[in-house]
Order: sequence, then C-alpha cells, then structure tokens
Amino acid sequence: MKKLNLLALSAVIILVAACGGNKEKHELCYALEKGGTYTQKMKMDMNMNQGSQSVGVAMTCGFTFNITNAEGDNFTADVSFNDIEMSMSSPMGDIKFSSKDGDGSNNPQMPFSVSSVFKAMTTGHFTMTMSKYGELKSVSGINEMVDGVVASLDIPAEYAAQAGEMMKQNFSDEKMKDQLKNMYIYPSHPVAIGESWTSDISTGEGNVKTTYTLKEVNDATVIIDLTSDVSSSQNGVSLKGTQTGSMTIAKSTGWTKEANLKQDLKGQVSGMDITAKTTITITE
Repeated sequence: MKKLNLLALSAVIILVAACGGNKEKHELCYALEKGGTYTQKMKMDMNMNQGSQSVGVAMTCGFTFNITNAEGDNFTADVSFNDIEMSMSSPMGDIKFSSKDGDGSNNPQMPFSVSSVFKAMTTGHFTMTMSKYGELKSVSGINEMVDGVVASLDIPAEYAAQAGEMMKQNFSDEKMKDQLKNMYIYPSHPVAIGESWTSDISTGEGNVKTTYTLKEVNDATVIIDLTSDVSSSQNGVSLKGTQTGSMTIAKSTGWTKEANLKQDLKGQVSGMDITAKTTITITE
C-alpha cells in the first residue's frame, strides 16, 4: 500500500511540474515597420489640494511617430505634435490654451499668446531612437524646434528671447527624453502569463519604480498590469506615492492601444500637507 501511495504521489508531483514547466513564454517588444506611422495621445487630469485650496490641471498632447529607420534592434522615428491643450482651474479663475482654439486667458500682460506657441509647435518635429524594448537611445531636434517656434511669433525681440528661454526650460532634448522614457516597458527576456518584471526610471524631476505583470495574451492584444512607487520634485514641491494601471498592447507591433493609469501622491510644501490625484489616459 505504501508503495502505491508513493507512486501516486510521485505521479502527481511529475504532473504538476510538467504543467508548470510548459507555460508558454511570450517575447514582448516593439515590431515597427520602416515607413510606418503610429499615433499616440496622452491626456492627464490632476487635482491638487493644499488646505482648503484646490487646483485642477488638465493637459492633452498628441504625437505622430513616422518610422524612418528600422535596423537590428533599434528604431528611429521623426516625431511631431498633433495637438496640445492645457487648462487650469483655481480660486484665481479658469484659463485654457489650445493649439486649435483661441487663447482663453485674455491676459493683457502676456506679450504673446500661449495658444499661438502651441500652434507653432504642431508645425515642428524632432527625432528619437529607441530599442525594440523601448529603451530610449537618443532625442534630438527639440532646441531647433523651439528656435523655429520663437521665430514664428510676431513679438518684439526682447520678448522673443524671454519666450525662448521659458520654452527651453520646459522643452529640451533632455526634458523630452524624460517624457518618452515611459515607452520603456518591455523585459529583455520572454515571459509567461502571470510573470512580472521591473523597471527603475529616473528623470530630472523624480523616479518611478514599476512592476509589470503579463495578465493576458490573445490573438490581437496583450494586456499588462502595473504598479509603481513614484517620487516627484518640481518647483519646490516634493511628492511621493503610488501609481496603478493597465495597458492594452497591439500584439503585432508592441504599440500601446490604450493605457489607464492612476496616481495618488502626497507631500508637504511650506509646512502644509498637499495631495495630488492624477489620472493618465493614453490612446492611439
């Protein structure tokens, strides 16, 4: 009887090991075609609270990526802005800027229209190179794009110099490289459903440590869940917290079809508690 029990137990162990060892592995990566065009729109809504005051900021930015080179494990893209919108709601009032609409601020102290700057940016472009796993190799052409935007503004020279400096503080090769680092999502090895991998991305404004988990693979799409520890420091405000979300990826190209992320950050400024809740939506 003991021998039969041992044989049965051994059979179960072998069966479990076989089932566990035969999980299908999937290589997750970008497979973009030279000459192909891919789009991405990011929408960010943030609500920041400090004491009894609340400030809401919303920004939408659309990109077009034209793949100019696809050799080996790297892709080079010519990137342009499709549209840019930003709005802010605060106790001081509401303002809105858009590359498509008029400048909603009506601020007579502004020597130029922010919306006209956004509109001029949609005529520019820059170049980026990344690996098939999304690792950003280089970004170039942002400074030249900013110079072209400033040159197109119908404003006095002294204001043009001021506008150029202001834009380069927010738009530069390094700043854009930081923004595009979120494309670096894929592991360098095949993974099975349920398996996880991590990334640790630092920028000039903070750090994001993310754990990705392969949730589902079907004929057309791949679904990836993620959780992150986020720290951010901008304009004297330091925040820490978490990010959670899910991404739907086109299986054939590795391109993000849809992503929904939520951030919940907390910190202090001038001795007062501050919270920031943000939703980020990315679509094709």
